[in-house]
Amino acid sequence: FFSMAVYQLNIIINRTFASAIPGAVSHLFYADLILELPIALVATSLGTAVIPSFSRLLADNKRQELAETFQFALEAIWTLALPCTLGLIALASPIISTLYFSGKFTLDDMHTTSRVLIFYALGLPFFATLRIFLALFFSAKNTFIPMLAGWVGLAANFALAWFLSERMFASGIALATSISSVANLFFLLVVII
Repeated sequence: FFSMAVYQLNIIINRTFASAIPGAVSHLFYADLILELPIALVATSLGTAVIPSFSRLLADNKRQELAETFQFALEAIWTLALPCTLGLIALASPIISTLYFSGKFTLDDMHTTSRVLIFYALGLPFFATLRIFLALFFSAKNTFIPMLAGWVGLAANFALAWFLSERMFASGIALATSISSVANLFFLLVVII
């Protein structure tokens, strides 16, 4: 439960730091809403879909097929996540302006939310890859290592959000979340190797 909820817990941490910055809670919220679509379509769906295959191959002790399936899942994740990331980075301003730029949502809000979306998007491939790694650990009935990795990611997000929020404001908080996904994934990668 904890290892899968780290992203949501990071959002709670982010909102805590954002509450000290005028408008930052809204900027983070609106950017996160856009990011949730590729996360649901790519990371969550593929991460959930591979668990039965991983479990079956582990139960049958088919290590070679497991490695091939894992590699295929990683290739599929990056094939889908990388274009999503590049698209969000390239089209951040048009997306934000099309969806939100009206009423009390000012031009400054649009630019700030676009920057936040770009920094969130940088972590998308790593977050998506993390879902595949978690599926592998869960299939092996190992929940302790993902929990430790979750604590690493949470601690990294807290420290970086505190540090970067004072320097980059809302964009720094989004960058902290992306970097924490990298730290979480790196921890699991070190454990596997």
